[in-house]
Amino acid sequence: SGGTIAMALLDSSNTVVALTGVAGSASQVSGVVPSGTIPGSYALRVSSGGIPFLVVDAITVAPRLVRVVNQSAGAGSNLTVPIELVASGTENTVSFSLSFDPAKIAFQSNSIGAALPQGAILSRNVTQSSSGVISYFISLEPGAKFPAGTVTLLNINFTIASGVAGGTAIPLVFGDGQALRKIVGFDASSLAGSFVDGSVSISSGLEGDVNGDGVVDAVDWVLMGRMVVALDPLPGSGSKFQRSDCGPRSSKGDGMIDAQDWVQIGRYVV
Repeated sequence: SGGTIAMALLDSSNTVVALTGVAGSASQVSGVVPSGTIPGSYALRVSSGGIPFLVVDAITVAPRLVRVVNQSAGAGSNLTVPIELVASGTENTVSFSLSFDPAKIAFQSNSIGAALPQGAILSRNVTQSSSGVISYFISLEPGAKFPAGTVTLLNINFTIASGVAGGTAIPLVFGDGQALRKIVGFDASSLAGSFVDGSVSISSGLEGDVNGDGVVDAVDWVLMGRMVVALDPLPGSGSKFQRSDCGPRSSKGDGMIDAQDWVQIGRYVV
């Protein structure tokens, strides 16, 4: 009809939430859900010149959140913990601090998410990592937006201490350390959202999985051989000792690290 195109969400009580940044024509139109919109199910109404011409049922506004992806690994092993953003498509920048118990898990390195838009920048402050606090700032170019949906912001690499008992859960907790918990929109607005903590669960591990990577293979056989001939130190008590002490098979170990364990791992490998 040539009138102004408008878009709005209607909840179950017909409360209207007008979309911003509406652009296009009657055949193709887009808009932005305002920050602060309560997550839930809505109907989408499109109108031209004040006259509705399209209503779409069951449009879902997902909760905006940043979350730790929970992981599991054996004591003494390395692991990678992804940090994800569940985005609505209007976000430009995310910042936060993350705390953990440095006696149980140690920060090693990090990398930016491989699927982030071109030009994404990752800044960090890890000067307090030995005290269990690391801080991050992930930003896109001015005016750019994270795509709607789930995207990995970064991957954080840790090493689990060798003496941590199986069954232990190590919390990874968001906070306001050197970097505050913030989600910022492409228009520099402060966006509502949740930061969901996570954890690393310590598994008892597989019999013969010396290095705790979840696989019993030739690497474990070589590592065991090095310990048996005293090229490498024997593991202390804990999950690594339990995984290494795997022979005889009938008893899953005999309390000693010796040639019997080396032979048993070789049998597992083949």
